[in-house]
Amino acid sequence: MPEYWTNARPCQHDVEQMAADTFETEQDAAEWLSRPHPMLNHETPLQMAQTEAGAQRVKALLVATKYGGVI
Repeated sequence: MPEYWTNARPCQHDVEQMAADTFETEQDAAEWLSRPHPMLNHETPLQMAQTEAGAQRVKALLVATKYGGVI
């Protein structure tokens, strides 16, 4: 797990774990977490996950990505 993940807030930690489980490599997960996303008002998933509500939005995206769901 990348070093910057170890200092994350609790809600960010859950998002990081889900991303690691969703994507094939840690590098893919890290890139996704640090890239602005249009469904997150062009914030990065890590920025959005700073609050519990934001973390829930990111988790919904990860579930949809992993299982092919609708957002």
